[in-house]
Amino acid sequence: MLLSGLLTGTASRSVLQRRSWFTGWKTDTEKSGFTSEEEKAIVEIHNELRLRVNASDMRQQSWDPSLATDAQSWADGCDYASDNRTSYGENLAAQPLHFHETKAVENWYSEGQHYVYSNNSCTQVCEHYTQVVLAESSRLGCGIKYCSNFTTLTLSDAYFIVCYYDQAYNNSRVPYREGAVCSSCPSDAPICDNSFCRQRNMNDTTTTEITTETTTTSTTHQYQEQKTTVTTMSSKWGID
Repeated sequence: MLLSGLLTGTASRSVLQRRSWFTGWKTDTEKSGFTSEEEKAIVEIHNELRLRVNASDMRQQSWDPSLATDAQSWADGCDYASDNRTSYGENLAAQPLHFHETKAVENWYSEGQHYVYSNNSCTQVCEHYTQVVLAESSRLGCGIKYCSNFTTLTLSDAYFIVCYYDQAYNNSRVPYREGAVCSSCPSDAPICDNSFCRQRNMNDTTTTEITTETTTTSTTHQYQEQKTTVTTMSSKWGID
């Protein structure tokens, strides 16, 4: 079977260092907006966590200043509710007394323990998780505001974190397709780059066809073994 991922680099899923992003709580009662370092950390932790799921069509996240501006505008209102004015994907968090930008993302992702992929359901709240790992999303932007009070939440002296995503999770379908890394890259993002699917660009000089052969072996338990063969062809646009 010919799979759709065109590869640059390795065909195997990255071996992830499960580092702790949390470096200690922060306080700043004038806080309004993330620093460039905090923005970078938010993007990086999203991408690391997205690679932990067994997805075959995962895109890489990048920071979108426009989404960040809109997220900051909503955070500034200290209204802990969904922003129904937009079609963005959205995650919200409130951190009392102190904050850390990656803690919110880690907490959203931790809801994955309540997600059942086989029937695309949640045993408890898990919608934040499904938004974090939504494969088709590739841009995000976040805002933060210290709120002495909230208009729709009985909470005071807390940091309100809002993240907007270019694509919103729709619970009528699974957030990603399970399978070997990059084996189901969409046609508009056919290049496999560091285990993520991405669009072609002018710098692409190598394409790789990934073919798989599946065999079933009879032992005490039935199992399937997937063998991958990689064939490389040089061409500026992947076309001979």
